[in-house]
Parts: sequence; structure tokens; C-alpha cells
Amino acid sequence: MTYVLSMTRFNGLKLNRLCQISTINTIIVCTNNTMKNITLSAPEALINQARERAVAKGTTLNQEFRDWLASQVVDNEERLLRYQQLMEQLSHVDAGRHFTREEMNER
Repeated sequence: MTYVLSMTRFNGLKLNRLCQISTINTIIVCTNNTMKNITLSAPEALINQARERAVAKGTTLNQEFRDWLASQVVDNEERLLRYQQLMEQLSHVDAGRHFTREEMNER
């Protein structure tokens, strides 16, 4: 059995309710103060384990997904910033010439 989280109120505290359906799990994601529905499929056992873990943390599966999604965006932005800073720090480095593909792949 698979579950669907469906929105019941937008401005209230209760944003979702649990419904049983077959093979679909819908998670509500908060973006720019609006909610978007995203439909995901996952094995029932995995959904149940994730839900139990969320309850143990005092949250919901829906909130866990929103937190994970936000962390992915932040992680990517931070990585890009670190990469740009590194490239700026290394901008003075000059190999003196262009290497051929074979030379670059030599070990």
C-alpha cells in the first residue's frame, strides 16, 4: 500500500492529510510561499521507514523532503561558490603551453 499526502488548508497549520492509494506518493513542497505538488513513487517499505524516522524526529515525511530539497540547493550553491573562489585563487597559474589529450591522460 502507498500513501498520498494531500493539501487540506494552505494558510493553516494542517497542510496535508494522509490518504491511501495505489503506487503513488505525493509530497507538497514549499517554494516562494506557494505550495507545489510533486508526485513521487517509492516502495511502501521505504516510505514507511522514512515516515517512522520523521516521527521519531518530531516532524513529518513532507517536512523531511522539503528540508532535503532545500539542502540540495544550498549544497550546490556553496559548491559553486567554493569552485569559483578556487578558480580565482588559481588564476595566476599558467602551465606555459597547451597539452594534448594524450599528455593530459598520461599516468
